[in-house]
Amino acid sequence: MKKEEIIIGFLAVGLAGSLWANWHWSKQYGEIITEKAKLEIDFSGMKLDKEYWEGEAAHFQKMIENEVEKESKLDACLSTAGELYQINWSNSCKTKAEAAKIAYAKCIANEYVWCDNNYSAEERTFNAECSLPSDTAKRWDNSLKESKDECFKRYK
Repeated sequence: MKKEEIIIGFLAVGLAGSLWANWHWSKQYGEIITEKAKLEIDFSGMKLDKEYWEGEAAHFQKMIENEVEKESKLDACLSTAGELYQINWSNSCKTKAEAAKIAYAKCIANEYVWCDNNYSAEERTFNAECSLPSDTAKRWDNSLKESKDECFKRYK
């Protein structure tokens, strides 16, 4: 055998091996390439330009701002409801203390000896966190609950 024939033989074997490897590779990995091409086709229909993403970002930013604003308004509403509850309770305590003072003054004017026992100094002194009669306390508690419920309906 001549040197040229050996080289041609090696080239033929190499070419055959290369063709086999290429065929084998395309069989094994062809599906993956096809799937990748499908994905590329799917993505090609999407708007991927800068303006699109800026618009999306602005939309989400606005959504976040709206949620923060709603949360802020809810907090303010709940705070106002709590403050109104405290004012109502305090005013009822003030009314209760004033009524006790008037009753005590009438009692003393009549020179009854039991006035100090029936109208204690504590009862006649204004305290914003006094104990109220149960019907008054329930009224203010229900009013607070209704106010809070209204806040949640409005801002949630």
